[in-house]
Amino acid sequence: MMLLYGLFVFGIIFLFNDIFNFETNLFEGIVMLLGFILFLFGFIFSFWQLLRTKPLLTISESKIIIYSIFKEPVILKFQEIESFFTTSQYTRGFPSNRQICIIMKGAAPSKRKFWTYKLLKKIDEDIANSKYAIQTDILNVNHNKLIEILHNRINNKFISPQSPQSPQ
Repeated sequence: MMLLYGLFVFGIIFLFNDIFNFETNLFEGIVMLLGFILFLFGFIFSFWQLLRTKPLLTISESKIIIYSIFKEPVILKFQEIESFFTTSQYTRGFPSNRQICIIMKGAAPSKRKFWTYKLLKKIDEDIANSKYAIQTDILNVNHNKLIEILHNRINNKFISPQSPQSPQ
């Protein structure tokens, strides 16, 4: 797929003067150029993701680290998390997007003063306090197992493989 992507991009670059003829139809040339720029960005972004060595999600004993491509990683301590809930988007009966939303115990003081937070809190406090989400489709993990692991970490039921088991 990346090979076809690359051939298409380099083919458009090679035939740039024939495809983007701004003298005959200015609007069509501008739309084609914007589409090509968007397509080129998708190619670069996909190639960047392919070469990425860091994981997008790390779950340790005491915290969750959510890595982003263009931002600093978000570090959430389990003491600050109240619970989790899942959302799924279906397209023609098949799940196309699944997310695990993280409900924090309280919103940041800077967030509490905005009218959007006050409105969301009147509607549903869980939605108002959910600031972060984990997109499980990008991670290629089973979202049911991941939500179970996260709930166990909040409830401190997780036994690490390194810790010695007590005899029964």
